[in-house]
Amino acid sequence: MKLFVAALFLLLAASPAFATQVCDNNDCLDFEKTLAEISAIPGIEKSQDHSVQVFSEKGGRTLYIFSLPNTPIHPSFVKRSVVVENKEISIRTQGYTGAPKEAFEPWFAGYKQIDEQIKQEMKAKGCKTGCKPE
Repeated sequence: MKLFVAALFLLLAASPAFATQVCDNNDCLDFEKTLAEISAIPGIEKSQDHSVQVFSEKGGRTLYIFSLPNTPIHPSFVKRSVVVENKEISIRTQGYTGAPKEAFEPWFAGYKQIDEQIKQEMKAKGCKTGCKPE
């Protein structure tokens, strides 16, 4: 009987229905699968601090920031990309979370605030394309 219960638990734990889902306003993704896919990108650079793992694509145009286990924002990740929209450089930031909103929202708002500061600096310099933020 114990063997049956253990086998059932392993089967259920491996089931896609038990995948850790993280969502933004439109989509939901599997946290572990997304982390594995990003980790496997050739040439991706990885760093870590006490609450997040940061992955930077070669060329630095896209950052992925993943929460670490045992943090209030886990499971969450943010994708920040430098993009050209309407012939202007912009920053696109997307947040995905399975954590409580009261933990995630202030964390995500911090990235949006940084984005806005960068945009204002670029605007003050008269930046369009070809101008890099400091």
